[in-house]
Amino acid sequence: MIILPPTKHGFRQTDAYGSGHYGASRTRATAGVQWAGQSYAHKGTDWICVPGEYAFCPCLADVTHIGWAYPKVSTSDPEFGSIHFESVEHPEYQFKLFYVRFTLEGTFPIRVAAGEAFGICQDLRLRYPGPPPISPHVHLEARLRGTLIDPVSLLAEAA
Repeated sequence: MIILPPTKHGFRQTDAYGSGHYGASRTRATAGVQWAGQSYAHKGTDWICVPGEYAFCPCLADVTHIGWAYPKVSTSDPEFGSIHFESVEHPEYQFKLFYVRFTLEGTFPIRVAAGEAFGICQDLRLRYPGPPPISPHVHLEARLRGTLIDPVSLLAEAA
C-alpha cells in the first residue's frame, strides 16, 4: 500500500503545541473536563497546509462519511471537519483526515482518485491562536485492520 501526502508542504515540525510526528507526546488541555491534563500519544502525522488551499486524497479511496474533529462546546467554536475513507485497492486500510472541509458532493461512499482534491484546508489558528499560534496543518490517521499505524510508513519514499 502506497499513499501520497495530503498537502504539498511537508511535515509539521515542532511548534509551541508539540510535534506533528506519529507517537509524539500530547497532553489534553481541555480545562474542566475529566481527562484534562492526561498524556497520550499522537495518533497520526501532521502535514503543513495553507488555509484555503486544497487537501488531496492520499490513495484511490471511498469516502465513507464526514464529521467533526472536535465536539462543539459553544456556538462560537469553529467547526473543523474530518473525512473518513478507506482504500479501494486495499480495503484493510482505513484513514481519517482532520481539519479539512470536504468539498465533493454525492451519496456516500464517494469514490475519490489518488491525488484528487477533495477538501479545503482549515485554519487551526482559530482554535489555537497562541501566542505563538499553532502551525496550520492537516492531521492524517491510518489504520490497518483497525489498528493505528504510522501513515509515513505508507509513503512512496518509505517503500
